[in-house]
Amino acid sequence: MAYSDGDRHTGVGFTDTSKKSYYVEYVYGFSHGNFSYFLTTQKVSPQSHSFESRLVRVHHDDTAFFSYTEVPLKCQQGMNTIFNLATAAQLGKVSDEAQNAHLFADGSEDEEKALYVSFVSTVRGGGTIVDETKGSALCSFSMKDVISAFTKAIRDCFNRESDARRATWIVEGAKCQRAKIAVDDNFFGSGINSFIEGGEAIAGQFIEQFKSQLTAVAVTTQNDAVIAVLGTNDGKVIKTKISNSRAELIHSSGIADDLPQNMRSILKSVAFDPPEKNLYLLTGNKITKYPVGSCSIYNHCQSCISSGADPLECGWCGSSCTLREECSSGFQRDRCPPSIDDFVPKYGPLEGGTFVNITGKNFGSSTSGSGSSLTVRIGLEVCDIISWQNNRITCVTRPVNAPMANIINVSVSDKTKLSTGYIIEGQAYSYGHLFEYVKPVLTSLNPLFGPMSGGTNVTFEGKYLAVGSKTAAKIGNVDCKIYFTSHDRISCRTGRFEGPPYSLSVALVTIDDASLNVSSLAPFRDRKSVV
Repeated sequence: MAYSDGDRHTGVGFTDTSKKSYYVEYVYGFSHGNFSYFLTTQKVSPQSHSFESRLVRVHHDDTAFFSYTEVPLKCQQGMNTIFNLATAAQLGKVSDEAQNAHLFADGSEDEEKALYVSFVSTVRGGGTIVDETKGSALCSFSMKDVISAFTKAIRDCFNRESDARRATWIVEGAKCQRAKIAVDDNFFGSGINSFIEGGEAIAGQFIEQFKSQLTAVAVTTQNDAVIAVLGTNDGKVIKTKISNSRAELIHSSGIADDLPQNMRSILKSVAFDPPEKNLYLLTGNKITKYPVGSCSIYNHCQSCISSGADPLECGWCGSSCTLREECSSGFQRDRCPPSIDDFVPKYGPLEGGTFVNITGKNFGSSTSGSGSSLTVRIGLEVCDIISWQNNRITCVTRPVNAPMANIINVSVSDKTKLSTGYIIEGQAYSYGHLFEYVKPVLTSLNPLFGPMSGGTNVTFEGKYLAVGSKTAAKIGNVDCKIYFTSHDRISCRTGRFEGPPYSLSVALVTIDDASLNVSSLAPFRDRKSVV
């Protein structure tokens, strides 16, 4: 920390002894009022093996650094869990609840800001080794409390209170001297007692504990609500609303899943664009733009209209989540249309009987009673409902007269809100994916005979053999266990035959409601096993 005006150079430096062992990490810096503040992690004392977090403060006009003062920070949950090591921070607005609770009475700038700091807990006696079992915590420190703590620390030093001291790693052997000097909240500093170390920690307001390690903090406001966007060491971005001294989860997503595990941590250096609509985050060797001020973070209707905690008041507009003013018509906050993600199988026989499993969102539920209805069609053909849940439908196809391919259409009306908490209304289409009715055909069979004891590997050949939802094979009345299926081939293993030897048997394959045989092509003959 230094100052230079070209002719004169001043600064803060450690003693030669402290330079070798007194480790200080600067986590965050900011300006507030007439002072510059720096958040640090450092040893409790030059002789200690324990670390704590501190705020360092210097007056803007103090080129001699006489106003340099340090005060510890304390983030604690309950009586036992202390989070001592700061990992990231940002200055932001205090919540409306805090102001309404008369914590910030006079409305001055000093009393409308708070420092939001993420902390981890270190292993006792382990220096900076993090105790991962405790996760991390977010605490806030009102600037009113911060300013009062610095004023008290300075006054205590000039009054030589018992816990008052000076930073001996900067001025070796220095002690507080009693002096009658007026100290107010804007104290410029004095050469009598410089480099003061506050003995009483500033107690932060505990907000929330997290399982992951918080590594980045960014704070903004949206519709008068305080929003904290948090980054983690495993590449997660967490959008929260600070309310009633709690962090209410709004949205969470991973932004570094494409990076190696050791490069996923979101770095503490973050930046908003000027309108504070986008937050720029660093992970590994890439920069990610996170649209914190946009509803586009919700990629489907369900998450969009369920985002009640988000002060943006997002709603569904056509096929995307938007702000109300971005939607020209059809803005919805209480209902969603259904959507199809996928379906299987993609092919079925003309004869029908294919069980089609459709996955997606907002299908309602059969348990909703008469207030809910569902229809599934393949083109114009009805697919009869077998089972029905909010994210999955099973229906069975009816027979058709000729081969065809068409999209699947799901039509839902569920106004009960029983399955989702919101109204479901509309239609969904499997755009880009067609269900195709085909005509499976058998063309050959090999071998044509085998032992009565079974165990013969039989291969059917043809086309459209890997379609439908269920395939079975028989030789006469004996099951042939299928172990391989492809578009043009089915392989199975015969079971034991109990009929007379040299019997003519029909080889039969069923695909859903379609029955295929090769009896007219080549009879299958069983004969006695040779011993």
